[in-house]
Amino acid sequence: MKIAFFSTMTGMPWGGSEELWSRAASALLARGHEVCVSYRRRPQTPAKLLGLESEGAKVQLRSGFHWGRSVRRMLERLGVGNRALKKWLHQTRPDFVVVSLGYHTDDPTITAAWRARTSGSSGSSGNRNTTPTPAPRSASSSRR
Repeated sequence: MKIAFFSTMTGMPWGGSEELWSRAASALLARGHEVCVSYRRRPQTPAKLLGLESEGAKVQLRSGFHWGRSVRRMLERLGVGNRALKKWLHQTRPDFVVVSLGYHTDDPTITAAWRARTSGSSGSSGNRNTTPTPAPRSASSSRR
């Protein structure tokens, strides 16, 4: 199975959420799975990320430039937003994507790119695995 990890961390270079997903990635690599990581480029790549790469993970360091929310939404409406993320998803063709939101204001743009890829609107003919969403519970069933 091919699992992709996407970290949205924009503050510190490495934090608690990175510890968690990197340990999961390491365990998956040890079990023979393919692991891809998309991580924000920094002046110095964290040692643990280099360690994952030496274990066999394919690491993509993406641009650290951060668009403002309004500019990002305008670019998405014009059909040019998420281009790099869509390209990464198309190239890696993961079976499963783990998105790590390091902080509540980090940019979850990857979710729109993943939806576009799995819904077929990206024009890609690759695998289109989706995770089923549970049906909403009715008010009466939630009181049980």
